[in-house]
Amino acid sequence: MFDAQTTFANKKMAETSTYINTIAPAWKDFFEVLNKTLNTAAEKIRIDPVFTHVEALQRNEYEKNQAEQLKSTVLLSELDRNIIDINEYRQQMGYAAKPEAEEVDAPASTKEQAALRGSVGGVQGILAVQASVSNGSTTRDAALSIFTIIYGFTDDQANDLLGAPKPTASLSQNGTKKKLLTI
Repeated sequence: MFDAQTTFANKKMAETSTYINTIAPAWKDFFEVLNKTLNTAAEKIRIDPVFTHVEALQRNEYEKNQAEQLKSTVLLSELDRNIIDINEYRQQMGYAAKPEAEEVDAPASTKEQAALRGSVGGVQGILAVQASVSNGSTTRDAALSIFTIIYGFTDDQANDLLGAPKPTASLSQNGTKKKLLTI
């Protein structure tokens, strides 16, 4: 079906496109005729095809989810730096604007944040963020945003939770010492 010069990425893209543009619509049309023929509407049921087992379509959903997570991270960073407001964030993420009455409800939000900080799940979340920064999968700035926005810590408290990077000594291959930073 593919010639020798076709790349792996092109094959995957073609496969996904074939499912989305050809196979899925044909099966949906077939099931539409099947539902009419069997008169499933009279029984208030409907038979539809399911494509969740198709690897090519799962890859496409995974890529969409990854892009959505990246978009949210960037927007949260902009929100944290007051480049955008909460309603601009919500609009970009596809949510309705927050009603004005909810925006001024700070005491309940503060109470909820305090409850989260004191809960077992909240403490586990804090430890997970610290570990994520330590192993390099989360940036320090992102962790600070999580601590201030979600948990309601002040900037100083958030910095204290992450601690200062600590230098540690390590030997290189030629025996000279190098300084490494541990967070």
